[in-house]
Parts: sequence; C-alpha cells; structure tokens
Amino acid sequence: MCIAGVAVLGDIFLQSCQNLHLRALTDSCTHFGIAVFSWMSVELNCRQQNVCTKKCLFESIFCGFLSSAVDLDHFICAASFKLKAAVSLSSRPFLHCTTIPIIVLLVLHMSSRIFFKSERLKTLLRDLGWIQAIALVSHHLRDGHRRGIWICPFGSIKYPYVVYIPFTLLVCFTVAKARQILDRNLNKTLKIPSCFDA
Repeated sequence: MCIAGVAVLGDIFLQSCQNLHLRALTDSCTHFGIAVFSWMSVELNCRQQNVCTKKCLFESIFCGFLSSAVDLDHFICAASFKLKAAVSLSSRPFLHCTTIPIIVLLVLHMSSRIFFKSERLKTLLRDLGWIQAIALVSHHLRDGHRRGIWICPFGSIKYPYVVYIPFTLLVCFTVAKARQILDRNLNKTLKIPSCFDA
C-alpha cells in the first residue's frame, strides 16, 4: 500500500511541476521511497514479521539511496554536472539496463557459496545481492513505463503506466519467496566447499 501511495503521489507531483531541478528532486525522492518500502515489504514478508527491526530499517534506507543513485549514470554518460545535459541523453545510460542487477545478484550469490566460509559474510553478500536487485529493478520498472524496461541483449519491453505498480509489488513478493526458498535450501542441502576451507 505504501509503495503504491509513494508512486502515485510522486508521479502526480511530477506532472504538475515545471521546474527542472524540482522535477529531478521529486523523481529521486519517489525512487527512494518506492525502494525503501519495497525492501521493507520483502524483509517483513521473508521473515514473516510485523515489526521492522533496526537492521531492516537500515537496509531499507540503503536500498532507497541505491535506487536514487542509479540516476547518477546520466551525469556520467553526459560527461557533465549540468542537469539539463544529464536529462537530454539520446539513449539510456548503463545503470538503466535490467540485466545488470540480475548478473550482480547471481555473482554475489555464487561468490557467497564458493569463496567464503563465514556464515555472516555469506548472508551479508546474499542480502546485498537482493537489496541492489530491488533498488535497481524498482527504479527500472518506474522509469520503464515511459521507454520500456531494457533487458540487454533483447532490447526494451514496453508496458503501460498502470502496470508498473503491480509489477513492483509482484517483484517484492517474488524476491521474498525466492529468499525464503534459497535460504532454506542453502541451510539444509547445498554443501558447496569453500575455497578458504581448511
């Protein structure tokens, strides 16, 4: 419910705003809010809790900042600190490719299983993989209703505005369930030797 509220309010304010700097700030704040509530939703569903812990709150805020930071690639690709140049790119910048968070998620998960012995470090890497995936994918889904979601090398998949909020909720639910299943399997059945085992 909070995800939908932040998304709709942010988009309404964005449509009524003409100032370029205020639009950019509103867009970043909306990405931040959607990502914060998306990760809270994942964490609370995965842990089957009704209360957000300090860890959950910290991770949610980190997820929000990560989602807002995605748009820094506009400035990198524009090779300029000017907002007008950053929003006038002819093509989408690299961090707007949805293939990237999927690859990062897989690399972090495989690394946690193969290279590290510490359970705490394994959990940290897996959680970081899920957090960055939620941060980037929620950002991509919100931006995607304008230009489509970019899945390299297949191109862009376009969808109407009304689809992005249900898609974001579906991604949160799917990630929560995937985390539960993977964590259960990793704890019980998968015994992959670590490179650092004695």
